[in-house]
Amino acid sequence: MMSPSGIPQRLTWITQTNLWGSYSVVQIDQCDTYTLCGANGICSNSNETVCSCLESFVPRNPESWNKKDWNGGCVRRTQLGCKNGDGFLQLTGVKLPDMSDSWVNTSMSLAECRDMCFSNCSCVAYANSDIRIGESDCYLWFDELKDTKKLPLGGQDLYIRMAASELTSYEKHGSSKSKRRGIIIGILISAVVLLVLGLIFFMRRRKTRRRQARASSIRIDYFKDESSRKDDMELPAFDFTTINCITLPYII
Repeated sequence: MMSPSGIPQRLTWITQTNLWGSYSVVQIDQCDTYTLCGANGICSNSNETVCSCLESFVPRNPESWNKKDWNGGCVRRTQLGCKNGDGFLQLTGVKLPDMSDSWVNTSMSLAECRDMCFSNCSCVAYANSDIRIGESDCYLWFDELKDTKKLPLGGQDLYIRMAASELTSYEKHGSSKSKRRGIIIGILISAVVLLVLGLIFFMRRRKTRRRQARASSIRIDYFKDESSRKDDMELPAFDFTTINCITLPYII
């Protein structure tokens, strides 16, 4: 069963006291606590701050929120204008909010689900879940969104209703963020390309120098061999007086 604090627990019946006693408490992480972040908040164990407000929402009590007292939850920064330009922001990879107050239709596509929510000014969010093969469920929320959780893997898509001004601001912020990301990626790719080209140039230059040094060494060895051969082929030279002295006794 669920404890008042929202933590799953197992109970056993104690006959001596005729009371239920808790013998096992199952809590995987802090976000398992029901509505830890209050209404319109979202819990995430991967963030430094566990609780944050959903997009276009701000803390109801900023002072308490900064002290990590999230019970007050969050409220809209800009009130909805019903059908006057309202739109929906998609959140991916989340555990859907508490469905106890949601409206469910078991045979509605995502587009039909959106139209249904948009046509009702009280609808604050919708989601579409393929639970069974070939079938899809449409969920609509008409009140505060409670117990929403960001999941590290998997999860579902939640579409939150936003005022037109909030949606435009978010889209501009997202666009500028994408541009900055594109510029950073472009700079990194250029740096990698320049590094690779520089490495290729350095390797080729070193290879050329080695080839030139090897060719120069071969020429030096060749000239040494040629000089040695010339020295071996040269005959001793004698002047006429020496030759005359050597050959004169034989002539007489």
